Amino acid sequence: MIDIVSQSLNESLNKQNLKFSKTRKSEKGTSFFIEDSNLNCESIDQGSAKACVIYLNIFKPSKTSTPEFVNNGEKESWAFTSSHGFYYNAMKMEISRTSSINTLDVVQNTSVTLPSWVFIYSSPNDTYIDRSKKKNSMYPMILSKGNAYYFVK
Repeated sequence: MIDIVSQSLNESLNKQNLKFSKTRKSEKGTSFFIEDSNLNCESIDQGSAKACVIYLNIFKPSKTSTPEFVNNGEKESWAFTSSHGFYYNAMKMEISRTSSINTLDVVQNTSVTLPSWVFIYSSPNDTYIDRSKKKNSMYPMILSKGNAYYFVK
């Protein structure tokens, strides 16, 4: 799964013409370092204050029983769980506070090429249209295949 998400993020960054390098940390993690001075994203080597890094942490799924309310619990399901209790699947973005990178576009474009059964939760506190202007995405949403689904009261 890490390879699928990593490839989708790679395509998203290329689509937005963002300069980046990629480092494979482990079988469950990959880091993308965005280096673009026009967006105030500088090399990690120049110090972390203006660094823009996207971390992917994806655990291998394990088979589990399906809840009773889904197909009467007759089929097996897959669960992405954490054995640590605090370290879960995530696309974590550590973006410079002065960067104008649109992280909402990054996440939305990443979701386009993921399988239809993959959904990404986007928090307005973590997703920015322009971080340098403190302009966030305003609403929590679920993204799938490039489409945004909002929570409605």
